[in-house]
Amino acid sequence: MHQETASKKTERDGSRRCAVVKIDFNCRFVYVDAPAERLLGLPSENLFGRNIKEFLDEGAHTHLLSLLPSQNHYESFYEATRLTFIDARGDRHEQDIIISLNFIAGNPANYQLIINLLNDYSTTDEEEASADRIPQLLLDFIAGTKEVPDWRRLCELFESEADIYQAGLYFCRNNDLNLLADFSRSGIGDGRVDFNRIGKNLLAIARRGKPDRENKTVIIKTDGAEEAVDLIDDSYPLVHCGHCWGLIRLVHAGEQPGMKKRLADIAAFLGNALYAFAPEHEEVERVTL
Repeated sequence: MHQETASKKTERDGSRRCAVVKIDFNCRFVYVDAPAERLLGLPSENLFGRNIKEFLDEGAHTHLLSLLPSQNHYESFYEATRLTFIDARGDRHEQDIIISLNFIAGNPANYQLIINLLNDYSTTDEEEASADRIPQLLLDFIAGTKEVPDWRRLCELFESEADIYQAGLYFCRNNDLNLLADFSRSGIGDGRVDFNRIGKNLLAIARRGKPDRENKTVIIKTDGAEEAVDLIDDSYPLVHCGHCWGLIRLVHAGEQPGMKKRLADIAAFLGNALYAFAPEHEEVERVTL
């Protein structure tokens, strides 16, 4: 069994997983795979129906339109070029692509863009094994949100993450942070963080746009027994297009393998996916610290 797995991995060493998107004849997304989600910085649910123009620089969009044939073009084609994508955070990524025309029942249906990822957006064996880096409950929550989200419910969803004891969500207003909702697991006792107490440190974190953490040891009661637990209080800015509109705090048990990256991925996902619902759409004034 181990020899077979090693053999397959060796065979894949010389290959790279490409990203794939499909756009209709009005350049709107109709299909986005997982590597393309990572490249663009948004889940597919938040990309469907949006124009690819939003994720290309002006020159790349003009170039793409010059390559796409008219809708009545009935012949297959494969056009290779390079485009500059702009992800949901506003970062630029130059990528090689191949454009082709998809057919359904002999009729042209949409355009397919195969993106030959030039940096670290390709899917590795480790990423395939941890495809659940964004919990399905959060994906379902975002996909099912059409109006004002149930912010309290969003915080409660973190209870499904075994090592998370508390979750709090803040938004920016009047260049300050305001608690929107929070959740605390029972049994945490005196170790509970009071999310209503907002110090200058939290605002500084939002202004920097970078995560921050505090460590402490608390006594937690489990089945009547007391246990000393090392807790980490992580604060992650919620960022969209380079601007911080809120903050999420996650209090969890001592560092687990891959936990830091997993929570950072979750915060990046929520920052992009929930921006449209952020109260008053205010952003903390960015400063260089």
